[in-house]
Amino acid sequence: MGIQIIIKSNDLGRIRAALNRFAPGCEVFPIDDDSCGVSIPSQVLEAHGEPALQVTLAAFEYFDLWAGRWQKPKTIL
Repeated sequence: MGIQIIIKSNDLGRIRAALNRFAPGCEVFPIDDDSCGVSIPSQVLEAHGEPALQVTLAAFEYFDLWAGRWQKPKTIL
């Protein structure tokens, strides 16, 4: 099963840049003025591993559609 999330950001360029390693297999699209959708297929998860994607996604506030909860961005010190 892939990952489907809504990122609280309207900066498609920033999101695509963050997902650059995975972007050929990921779909990034605007939803409204302050959020974007991201679909990461199972094949991408299998090729790169979910931990690598979670590290990348940790920079964003996002809603995980499968888990049904918001994830706050993690600050790296």
